[in-house]
Amino acid sequence: MINHRFFVVSGYCLLIGTLLLVGTMVLHPAGGSMDHIRRITPLLMGSHALAIGSLPLLGFGCYGLAIRLASPSRLATLALITLFFGLLAGLIAATINGLTLPLFVANQPDASAEQLKLIIRYGFLINKPMSYILMACLTVSVGIWSALMLRRNDLSRWLGYGGVGLVGLGLLGTVIGYDFHGVGGFRLFVFALAGWLVGVGVLLIRTRPADPATPAIVQ
Repeated sequence: MINHRFFVVSGYCLLIGTLLLVGTMVLHPAGGSMDHIRRITPLLMGSHALAIGSLPLLGFGCYGLAIRLASPSRLATLALITLFFGLLAGLIAATINGLTLPLFVANQPDASAEQLKLIIRYGFLINKPMSYILMACLTVSVGIWSALMLRRNDLSRWLGYGGVGLVGLGLLGTVIGYDFHGVGGFRLFVFALAGWLVGVGVLLIRTRPADPATPAIVQ
């Protein structure tokens, strides 16, 4: 038996986590020279701290969604595990790009420009694949959950269609070579995902014990 309040709490966690993620994208500064990175260190670290703080909230919120969509096939659980892999990649990327990099630049005043460029390049080459792993895992998870929503008549179908549309746009962008790793491309991905996550959060909050789509729950 699952307590009804679990879905309410997981829904609010999803909304708060999404808000933090959007805040990260709004505050996220563009890269630049070493002097520029030193000047924007507080903003760079603060925006990525928001991103890191959003990850456990998003994870718990999506855990609520996986329980909500529970089925004998356990595909919702597969999507949740896939999501956790993506969130781990996001944690690594945010830590390196938003915390390690500015701290390194700020604490190496005597390092040559070439040395700093090499370190920054190395961090970028770690951050880029982690970002793509994050986006790929999120896309797969959203696709599975959306398909499960569309298979059932007792859940919001517009969320299912919205998730499928989000996955379709991601695949189309990949085929045409759109740069999702750049700040602009990643913002577009996050804002589109945020709309879907807000809808899921509202769905979880509105879950009622008498809802036939809900696993056995108690007040």
